[in-house]
Amino acid sequence: MLANGNVLLCGQHDTPAHQAGTALVTILGPNGELVEHRDVLPPDGNARIILSSIDACFHWGDGVALVGGGSDGYRASHWLLKLDKNGAEEWGRLIELYLLNSAAQAPDGDLIIAGTLVKNGAFAAQLIEFNRQGLPVAQRLIDESIVRSVIVRTMSTPAAHLQVLCYGGAEVRLFTLNNALQDAVPPKRVGGPYVGFPAGSAYSLPDASVALFGANGRAAVGHVARPGKSDALHVFPLPSAAGSTFTVGDAAPVSENQFVAVRPEVPAANPSQDRMVLSWITFH
Repeated sequence: MLANGNVLLCGQHDTPAHQAGTALVTILGPNGELVEHRDVLPPDGNARIILSSIDACFHWGDGVALVGGGSDGYRASHWLLKLDKNGAEEWGRLIELYLLNSAAQAPDGDLIIAGTLVKNGAFAAQLIEFNRQGLPVAQRLIDESIVRSVIVRTMSTPAAHLQVLCYGGAEVRLFTLNNALQDAVPPKRVGGPYVGFPAGSAYSLPDASVALFGANGRAAVGHVARPGKSDALHVFPLPSAAGSTFTVGDAAPVSENQFVAVRPEVPAANPSQDRMVLSWITFH
């Protein structure tokens, strides 16, 4: 919801010039009428981009943060865009990453981007903190055979520290970081062997455990044990609606322990008719 009462939606659409898909912002009025829709272009104006999407969209400061990326068919490009309170673009920054995994607001109000770099021929997790002006103020590289990372979001009172789940290689680890992105406490092993969540999100629950939405070969929900309990990542399948799902794109909190998971699905009866499926999930 924007300050003027309009609603901002982020998505992707096909255009004659970009058959593979172009990132799109749509603004609807209070009664659902179309106010504006516009293509989202990289800050450097790279006209060679043939495929782009918006990976994260959320309120940040006095406006909205958009985190997205694209490809020219050979190389990926990622960026951060800041919109004002009414949805107009204020500024944009390019981000040097191989893959963009997650984005969230830090406890101090800055913006954290979690992605993947290729370092010395191997994958490593990269964390970057941006201030309200879009300037990088802290970075952290985690190169312990880590492939991807997901930032744990909070739903009410801001947490004292930033939590990040990193996975790849033989285990999943939970990092608790301070404002400089350094370890506030030693990292904890919470799962293994490899559990890959190529997309999705994570939320902190009231008992300080973590709900993780993504995929591990099938649509799944993960639950990381509470502090002080046995460290483990438990994986639960999502209910099937007579089709195949390979990932959970995102999840939105309904209450402190209930979520709506959003996932694409291919119906078994008609594979050509892709659809979106919502699943209501409660953690007890």
